[in-house]
Amino acid sequence: MTTARNISSNRIFHNADIGFSEAGIPFDPSRGGEAPPDGYVRPQIVDMQVDVLHFVYGIYRLTLRDEDIILDGRAEYFIFWRSFDGIFEELSDDARSVVFISDTYTTADRNVDIIVGVGDTFGNTHTMRIAGLKGNF
Repeated sequence: MTTARNISSNRIFHNADIGFSEAGIPFDPSRGGEAPPDGYVRPQIVDMQVDVLHFVYGIYRLTLRDEDIILDGRAEYFIFWRSFDGIFEELSDDARSVVFISDTYTTADRNVDIIVGVGDTFGNTHTMRIAGLKGNF
């Protein structure tokens, strides 16, 4: 069961049944169906912005800017985030910007892992693993 609660009109999601948190639109393989048009470029994440909001507590703002994603304008796209090491707060309706808050069990000597992905209505996805961010002190 996925639970959500409003925090200053943004959303936080945590899937307690399997222990991970997610934000955005989770990938669903049934989204695809029709073949993409000739010359279609699959979505790809090439970079992202990471801002440290609170180093001691392991709080980060993660943002995908326009220049961070390769998108073909002939499909709708969606963004998703996932981690076993904390929770997300969505800062934008399209989930391009989130705040990640490390779980209290993480420690400064342990990196937290975050997956960010972009997908399209043709069923293509691309993910990037974010590593090297520190957990809670």
